[in-house]
Amino acid sequence: MTCKEKILSEDYGELIVDYTNPFTTEEENRRYCFTRVNSRFGIAYLPQSDLNSIMGRLYVYHTLPKVFGLMADDFDPISLISSGILQTQRPPLSLSGRDVVIAFVDTGIRYAQEEFLNEAGNSRIMAIWDQTIQTGSPPEGYEYGTLFTRWVLYTSPSPRD
Repeated sequence: MTCKEKILSEDYGELIVDYTNPFTTEEENRRYCFTRVNSRFGIAYLPQSDLNSIMGRLYVYHTLPKVFGLMADDFDPISLISSGILQTQRPPLSLSGRDVVIAFVDTGIRYAQEEFLNEAGNSRIMAIWDQTIQTGSPPEGYEYGTLFTRWVLYTSPSPRD
């Protein structure tokens, strides 16, 4: 089974690991798959049976991380105050968010919605990595999915054509 087949298989699951390559033996490298994300982290793809046996030994949060956002219909600015956003928008910083790049991990996006378009009607989204479409080219360093660049988004009615 190739690494791509393991990644796409429902029989394998993934873990974000804090290792350059956690698999040291040739047998482990055949059984598992590893994708390096950066110099410190990678994604290990393991058979579900192995994953289930180690889940109880993994580090878990003792407290949930704070999530700041507009989570209620009646907006309460406490999350903006707590996160420090309001302080950065005042002098001397006066930060506005202009020219900031943000990444989202999601199950889908309506990239043609008005919120994602600039004044000329073109997408403000730099790229979409659709991991469910296997017919195009994946991002460099990865073996699966299709990368849609801004140029494709400008000229294509939908990445799912």
